[in-house]
Amino acid sequence: MEKQSLTPEENPGEQRPPAFPSKFRIVKKHKLTGKTMVHDILNLGLTKREFFAAMALQGSLNSDQPGYERTGPEHIKFAIQCADRLIKELGQTDKMEEKQYDTETG
Repeated sequence: MEKQSLTPEENPGEQRPPAFPSKFRIVKKHKLTGKTMVHDILNLGLTKREFFAAMALQGSLNSDQPGYERTGPEHIKFAIQCADRLIKELGQTDKMEEKQYDTETG
């Protein structure tokens, strides 16, 4: 399956910070030289779109309700649609909260 290239409006989750980013440091002494070596590792985690789609996919795959039978590709498409709708709604909620905050502090 080819990865689609979408505009920010079509793919709002990619413009937001990732879910579960992590940074950690590994400190070791070299066996031969005894020199201390430090490695900083940054793991960007999942995008929020990927995380939300994974949760929706899990729910879809576990659904045993009649009428909800889907094939593998249908589960995936459904999960991505759910993730995109959730991100869109959260974006609208963020804007409403900002507007409310502006009027309260204004």
